[in-house]
Amino acid sequence: MIPIYKLPKRTNAQKIGESAADIFSATFTEFCNVVPIPQSRDLGIDFYCELMEGEYPTGLLFNAQCKGKNKIDIKNNFFTKEIKVTTINYWLKCPMPTILFIYDRQDKHFYWCFPQEFVSLLSKDWQSQEMISIPVEKSSKFSRDITEIPPNIKTLVENFVPNKFREITVHLNQQKILVQTQKVNLFKESSKTYKHLDAIRNCLIALLVEQNEIKQETIKIIDAELKMYWNLIGKIDYDVPELRQYMHTDSIFDEKFSAGIPRDIESRMTQCLKCFDANPSSQNLDKLLDVYSSLVQLNKDFYWVINNLAY
Repeated sequence: MIPIYKLPKRTNAQKIGESAADIFSATFTEFCNVVPIPQSRDLGIDFYCELMEGEYPTGLLFNAQCKGKNKIDIKNNFFTKEIKVTTINYWLKCPMPTILFIYDRQDKHFYWCFPQEFVSLLSKDWQSQEMISIPVEKSSKFSRDITEIPPNIKTLVENFVPNKFREITVHLNQQKILVQTQKVNLFKESSKTYKHLDAIRNCLIALLVEQNEIKQETIKIIDAELKMYWNLIGKIDYDVPELRQYMHTDSIFDEKFSAGIPRDIESRMTQCLKCFDANPSSQNLDKLLDVYSSLVQLNKDFYWVINNLAY
């Protein structure tokens, strides 16, 4: 018989960490596409996560590092978690936010924080240390039974890329001051800046291509619904002449349906479609989708008229 001390063992720390990771994955799978990183390739990130909107991906990504504790002791409304400086530097180089989650096994809640934001407020001396104590606030807490992502985390992920652009703008302004004053190591610093800008430009080009594809697909769908609108209008005029005895106006375009007045909906749709084609912003898309829902309902109203009055 092989002595038990010659067998591999799982430490208590491993058990706690693996349990926390399993619970995190089970919780966040409800509203994220959660991709675990194998331990052999874990450099400080346990999961890649993408926010989902129902059954559909959003393209909003974040990294998750998950830790576990049997019991978290909170003093002065926060506690701290020590993280290696090398790990934080890796997080800082990532193009997406890395969120630290700590699971309290006793009260079955997660706590979370955003270390990249914390270290951005420190002096550069922290780089000379081996470990950094990251504060985690008592209020940054949620249950393992949640069915949607906490609003603060969602906002953080949504704002991460815009905030990065603002940081780069500040950096460029600092470079401008350097040019005007010191001119020390100018070319070396400018080279770093241009490398960042090249990466951003490439990302922007890819995003613009994807945005244009989405725009064209959206316009195609709406054009099909508009075509159906005109076909149904013609069919009603041809197949349902008796509708006129129920009308309160001289034209079906001015008649009131449950969705609204056809002439008004068609006019708004044409205007919103024109604005969206010229500038496919989220605001113009929201306006377009609002009118589109009215157009879909209007076509359903037309179907009802045809099916109930034509025969």
